[in-house]
Amino acid sequence: MNSFLDKLNPNLIDMKLDLSFFTELPELTRQAYLEISALAPLSMVSSQPGTYFRSEIRPTKHMIYGLLENTLGWHFEDKFRLEVFKALQKTAKKKHGKNSKYADSPWLSSKPEASGNGFFSLLQFHLSIKEQEVDHQPMTYDDLWSMQLRTKGDPFIGGSRNYDARLERLITFSRTRPKEKNDKKSNPPVIFGDRKGFETFSLKELKSMTKGKVKTTSLKPFFPHYYSSPKFRGYVVPRSIYKYRVACTDTLAKLIGKAIDLPAAPPYLGSNDGWVEIKWNNHE
Repeated sequence: MNSFLDKLNPNLIDMKLDLSFFTELPELTRQAYLEISALAPLSMVSSQPGTYFRSEIRPTKHMIYGLLENTLGWHFEDKFRLEVFKALQKTAKKKHGKNSKYADSPWLSSKPEASGNGFFSLLQFHLSIKEQEVDHQPMTYDDLWSMQLRTKGDPFIGGSRNYDARLERLITFSRTRPKEKNDKKSNPPVIFGDRKGFETFSLKELKSMTKGKVKTTSLKPFFPHYYSSPKFRGYVVPRSIYKYRVACTDTLAKLIGKAIDLPAAPPYLGSNDGWVEIKWNNHE
């Protein structure tokens, strides 16, 4: 199906993915209607968040592209996605580069347009989306959301609820302040850190320690790789169905239609708990 991509990554053979639509001329002759019904509150964050995850009121085009790619089973990490795009574009140039109509087309000459999160879709040149009916004033609310983080520093010690039970005694000493100096400025007998003066200890030494300065690298093997950090996240609850008019190639219309009937993964918008139901109707 994709001999040029199979050489790039043999795993594509096992994935049974057909991306050959990309090398066809982006002539959007097929019309279709797309309907998206929310089955749960949606949190559709379109850019890199800070301390607050602000949700869009309605899906962006990049989110809809991502939704469709998810149903198609195109779950590519960023670096591989870019390699696939370059390989597809190179093949398309060889096939159609002399066609004056498309010689300077963004399809053959430009970098793909990306969202604020850095995601770009392989569909964007062969499929366009136009809003037909959306809810511009859905119910909105904020909720606490548990974000999984990983760091080289020491926040994981206080951020993780879980750790090796053999460290329980040490952790207790790290949280206990001397009775005679029960104030905020006094230090507990055991301190964790990465600065000069902090030492590395074995598990045996950590289990019997009652005071000292412990380098965080000594503890990391006994903590999860990730820790949870509560963040405020915005959600929307649409009161109606999102409806769109779609223009695409004939090949892509058939590909997406089949994928929606039998999706490779549960469809969602925004965060992966924002489940939705999709309907796709080809306009003959």
